[in-house]
Amino acid sequence: MNDDEHWSFLESCKSPRADQFEQNLRSALEELPEEELRDFMFHNRVAIAKSNTPQLKAFADVIFDSCSDSQYIDFYNWLPMLGKFLHNAALENADQLVQELKSFTRVGGDLGSLPCVVAAEILGDEFDVEGLPELEVDKTRVKEDQYKILFPITYKEFVESGKALMFNCPISWDEQHSTPQG
Repeated sequence: MNDDEHWSFLESCKSPRADQFEQNLRSALEELPEEELRDFMFHNRVAIAKSNTPQLKAFADVIFDSCSDSQYIDFYNWLPMLGKFLHNAALENADQLVQELKSFTRVGGDLGSLPCVVAAEILGDEFDVEGLPELEVDKTRVKEDQYKILFPITYKEFVESGKALMFNCPISWDEQHSTPQG
């Protein structure tokens, strides 16, 4: 499985019902041969590792009106579940996500449904993280006075309006638009 196949695989698991994503994901991952499952884990961990940036931590602080390290770990693990387009948009300029995020009241999900967690459960005791990208919180911080400059649209939408999001509820996708719905 290559990177594009990884993203297509995640897209194929999406469902309008939040609880259906994990069921779809688990069923699809269980059908993969072990080598492809390990490849999936690798590409998913790469996507997660790319999500761990000081800019995305600052973005999470803005949309959640402050974000602890543990909440941020949940956020950057969750971000690839949005799919390749939104994940990459967030990496380029998180401020581009504001229109998508306005449809949410909460983001996140049961962390047991994260693709890496499900794949590790399927692999069981034989699972070895050797060779997978490291996942550690980047302790570099963007100064709060830079938030409005870095994310002007998001800052206006979530801070100035007082509409901070809640974290950790199921996510679903609208069938017509494949847009996340909270």
